[in-house]
Amino acid sequence: MDKKSILQAAIAGAIAGSLAWLVVKPIVNAGMEKAIRDQLREQLPRELSATLDQKMAQLGITPETGQQVARLITAATRSGVI
Repeated sequence: MDKKSILQAAIAGAIAGSLAWLVVKPIVNAGMEKAIRDQLREQLPRELSATLDQKMAQLGITPETGQQVARLITAATRSGVI
């Protein structure tokens, strides 16, 4: 092959690759967006819950304490205090 043929083949390959990417790019982007959304839906609540549990434990607030506070607020709301 001479230099002209190599250059033409390289240009043709670049054009073909660019056209293929234009077709495939929306599919790839949609797949990546879905994967990121799914990961955030699953991972964020777990991490948030773990962080909140840790912070509440540092403050000495147990799940039982939280339930008691919720009952107290409900009773205060029903009685009209809040």
